[in-house]
Amino acid sequence: MKITVQHKNSKGFTLLESMIVLTIMGLVMAGVTLAFQSYRAEQTETKLDKTYDSVRSAMNAFILEDTGAALRARYPCPAPLTVGPDNMSFGVEQRNADGTCITGAGVFDAGNAYIGALPTNTLELASEFSGT
Repeated sequence: MKITVQHKNSKGFTLLESMIVLTIMGLVMAGVTLAFQSYRAEQTETKLDKTYDSVRSAMNAFILEDTGAALRARYPCPAPLTVGPDNMSFGVEQRNADGTCITGAGVFDAGNAYIGALPTNTLELASEFSGT
């Protein structure tokens, strides 16, 4: 003889219902995650565009600055890569008296260009790039 037990008013969810709910929640979370990643990428791109515009404007102002005798009509030399923010020459272009860029100490001659740090103090961008 087989005995079957029937539960009246049984409460709770079946395994299938739980799986469906968890699947839907997973899909919603995946969509939210993708939207958040897209938002962060857009914010980073906007910040980089603003930085680029600031540097481009500062370079143009440097080139066209009237030094008294004439326009500068030159790009600034790079700042040394090896100098930290606590040093007085941090972000200052390294130029000889004859107008040539100083190499060494973190500024490298790459043939027709010099490699070094952006001279933020020379371009008066120090407050934007100091990290404070």
